[in-house]
Amino acid sequence: MKRQLLPWIVFIILLGGSITALAEDKVKVTGDRIRGDTEKKISYITGNVRIVQGSDVITTDAATVDLDKKLLNLEGTVTFTNSDDLMVSADILDYNMKKKNGTFKSNVLLQRLERKTTGKDGDKKDPFTLFTDELYFESNTKNFTAKPGRIVHKDFIGTADVIEYNDRLQLLTLRGNTHLKKPEGEELQGDVTRINLEQKTFVVESNVIIHFDVDDDEDEKDQKAPVQPADQGEIPVDSGDGPDVEITGNEPLPEENGEKQSDDEQTASP
Repeated sequence: MKRQLLPWIVFIILLGGSITALAEDKVKVTGDRIRGDTEKKISYITGNVRIVQGSDVITTDAATVDLDKKLLNLEGTVTFTNSDDLMVSADILDYNMKKKNGTFKSNVLLQRLERKTTGKDGDKKDPFTLFTDELYFESNTKNFTAKPGRIVHKDFIGTADVIEYNDRLQLLTLRGNTHLKKPEGEELQGDVTRINLEQKTFVVESNVIIHFDVDDDEDEKDQKAPVQPADQGEIPVDSGDGPDVEITGNEPLPEENGEKQSDDEQTASP
């Protein structure tokens, strides 16, 4: 009996997977006004445009939908949300609904929120913010390439001609004129910089330059050391115009020597 039920259980599981895949591929587009070209299979949507495909949600002011090629061209205030931890905004987005990837252009801002999961395979991904002029993004993998880019993380600020990110490996790769600055003030430059966000390690390669501040605490202590008072028995006096005159307190003044000698002479005389 169990052997007879097994093929049906497998069929139901596969069927459930197929239904999920179809739901992910299905696209729903809404807006205030839609006009279309039936021959070219192109639709033009304006006003409060909202596009939903699986966990991806896109909102914009205006959209052109090519139903034949499964392409979207979005203009205005474009906002792309992928699940609950990633959001991208830009002025323009060219998006392939079949491949689920696209290119954002002009005033691009990518924000990844902190993500925590529980369980045996749970992981934690630090948040960061990316500023760029052009961003290629893959929705399924969450990988991206920015040209040029500036990324802000709690542990560093990085800039480069190209910034690439692999979400599965949590690996950032900066290429061309890379510059990395840490909160402590340390700065690193090079041609290629690789940062592993999970392991919190980095490698800078080719034409490497490092800038850092030297600790001046010891120098400050030396500068603030108390001045030792001069020996009371020897007091230097600056006359201003001539050489220093040294007055010693242990020896009598010349006048005193003269007076004593005179007294002695008087005592010795008959």
